[in-house]
Amino acid sequence: RRVAFLGAPWTSLVLNLILLCQARFMRECLTHPELGYYVSRADIGAHGDFTTSPEQTPVFSRLLAKWCDWSYEAMGSPEYFRLIELGPGTGKNISNLLPALSPATRKAAHVHLVEISPLLRDRQAAALGVTAAAHAEKNDLVVRAPSEEIPASYTQPYRGGTVEVSANDYPLEMSSQWTNEAGAAEYVAQWGKEEVPVSWHEHVSLVPDGPAVVVANEFFDALPIHQFQYDAGHQGFTQTVVDADIDALCLMQETTPPPAVTWRGGNGSLITGEGFEICPEAILVGRHIGKRIASHGGAALIIDYGEEETSSTTRAVSRKGSNLGRGFVESLSVLTSPGEVDVTADVHFRALGEALKHAGRDAMTVHPLTPQAYLLTELIDTKLPDYMRIMKRGYEEGMPEDEEEVYHLAPLIDRKGLGTQFKCMCAAPASYGQPVGWRWRDQLLEIEKLGRLS
Repeated sequence: RRVAFLGAPWTSLVLNLILLCQARFMRECLTHPELGYYVSRADIGAHGDFTTSPEQTPVFSRLLAKWCDWSYEAMGSPEYFRLIELGPGTGKNISNLLPALSPATRKAAHVHLVEISPLLRDRQAAALGVTAAAHAEKNDLVVRAPSEEIPASYTQPYRGGTVEVSANDYPLEMSSQWTNEAGAAEYVAQWGKEEVPVSWHEHVSLVPDGPAVVVANEFFDALPIHQFQYDAGHQGFTQTVVDADIDALCLMQETTPPPAVTWRGGNGSLITGEGFEICPEAILVGRHIGKRIASHGGAALIIDYGEEETSSTTRAVSRKGSNLGRGFVESLSVLTSPGEVDVTADVHFRALGEALKHAGRDAMTVHPLTPQAYLLTELIDTKLPDYMRIMKRGYEEGMPEDEEEVYHLAPLIDRKGLGTQFKCMCAAPASYGQPVGWRWRDQLLEIEKLGRLS
């Protein structure tokens, strides 16, 4: 697992830090202030390294607006609320979602975009039509760290039991914003004729309190992941780290000091090479969102690829130069072209769900994980027959723009592809009842079962 010469900046970075845990390496690859992918490149879109659902078609974002309308009404239609998007990408999602909101929801919305990349903040401003002068309005703040305590350990389901990683005995990668008082920049602008307030923040903890509707599409998969493997020879788990010599980077398992990992109540026995991933940052963000909703009201919608439980999924991805053919995104080693390609990992949804419920366990409901296809199908609602007719007819040269947008929705609801690869999670107070997008879930599951039996 050795990758040849990758350039002086990266080998020097790793050499200067001796051994770099995979989570820290992933953070540097994505958000290093000079070399990070999202800071220096962020090549997202039809001809870039990868395409997100909002890039595929604006219909996706318009459908999510219906979920936002439900959330606003479920929380009692307050005078204002925070519409928070985590990882807004190129701004396609929020720029198409805002006009599709109901007039009442849009009038009450204060938009907060959580984005660490100055490059992407500029693209988001352009997508929203915010003038450069307005976008440049900047407030310098001093922000105290969130009041929630950093846990002494992180626990998540694994192999029929739980696995616990101590944070006291072994440093785990997380944003410094969780622990330090820090200077922060808030960028403020106005959107549209209604002058909807739009703010940019570098971290979710910097968004002011208040009722909140949170949307996170392909955000959690980009948070730094620690990877551990079982080693029977050492009778315990070792952590995957990145090492370097003069002309190469390589992955290796660190055995000294051994990470404090405890596996309890699992099924069977572990064999060498089996492993798991844990994302402390995702757990902290989930707890923060859950606490915000439990305290002030609101709901969260998370869409990402992943499963109830995950194992070893960290990888780099790029469409460019793929051996799979044009249009395919290829999974690569995390050591491949650091800073030049995206690095990602599947979301462990059970761990994220537990984090969301942490602050308001009795009052908070995390609704069952559902395929993206089910969510979008229900949000399409009565237009489904018309949409299906357009998608089945296929692409036609010169077809009306609105029909072309519907046609491009097809891959996102394909039950043999992205429609099931992407999963959706909704967290909201139990008093809100069944959210829109989850009401057809059981019936759609039964229909699929009948289809498989036939």
